[in-house]
Order: sequence, then structure tokens, then C-alpha cells
Amino acid sequence: MADLKQYGVLVVGLLMAGGFAFGGMASYSSMVNTGSSGDDEIEAQLPEQNFIDGDYDLSTRERMYLAVQEDVVFVSAVYNTSEQKQQLMQLENMTENFDGRVYLSVENSSTSTTASSYTLSRYPNVLMYGYATSARQQPTPAQVEEITESNIASTVCRMMNEWGDVRAYCARA
Repeated sequence: MADLKQYGVLVVGLLMAGGFAFGGMASYSSMVNTGSSGDDEIEAQLPEQNFIDGDYDLSTRERMYLAVQEDVVFVSAVYNTSEQKQQLMQLENMTENFDGRVYLSVENSSTSTTASSYTLSRYPNVLMYGYATSARQQPTPAQVEEITESNIASTVCRMMNEWGDVRAYCARA
């Protein structure tokens, strides 16, 4: 029969073997990128302009990240005719009301990453990315009957996380 010393050596040996196995698995898991963690670092930066004729070339994930980190709202106004584009270009001055916290892009439906990511049934259409939409990782269609500066501004005000410098404007809207 085994004595106490042999049992002690057996227990220490098993603990060491378990430790090496656990250490090896931990080391291997840090070397393998499974891509399923969702914690990948996003290195998106805010665009230099608050209004552009075209796409900001940011993915939905990047827009959501920036909306949460920087407390901003991205507005994608998508058109498919030149008349609709002219209508949406009139929204340019709206960005000035929000002290640089609204980024508006007027995008052609055929080249827009927004239009290609989501099924849009009518044009013109306005999609918004903000703090309120970050949990779903999807933009919110502007719930407006008519696409006007005041209707879009009202929706932006509802999407702002903290009012900050836009409080006075949003109180009027």
C-alpha cells in the first residue's frame, strides 16, 4: 500500500500537469484569433467635414462606435434621382445647428454603403446612426412624413445622448 509521501508526490504531480495544461491552453488561445469575441479594436475617426456630397466611407459598426464614443449623430440621406439629390442638398446648413455633432452625407443609392447594407424601399430616405441606435447596431429610419430640415433636426434631437451645446437648439425644435 502507498504511504503518505507517495500520495503527496502524486497530488503535486497532478497539480503540475493540470497547471501546464491550463497554461498551454491559455497561451494557445491568445495566439489564435477566433474573431468571435466582438472586442476587436475599432480605429475609426470622425470625418473632417460635417456635410459631404457622397459617402463617409464608414461601416455601420464604425458609425455606431463613433456615435457612442464622441456623442455624435450620423445622418445618411439617400437618393436615386437628381431631383431628390437637390432636395437633400438643402439640408447642408442643418449641421451648423448642432455645434459639429451631426455628420450628414447625401448619398446616391447606387454607390452608398448605407443603401447596400439595408433594404430601402423608397427614396429619398434618411437613416440615422446615434447613441440610441448603438445597442441594435442598426440605423434608425427617420420617422418623418416629409424630409425637411426641421423634421430631420427633431429626430436628431431625440437621438442625442447628452444635450451639451445643442440644448438650446433642441428646446426650440
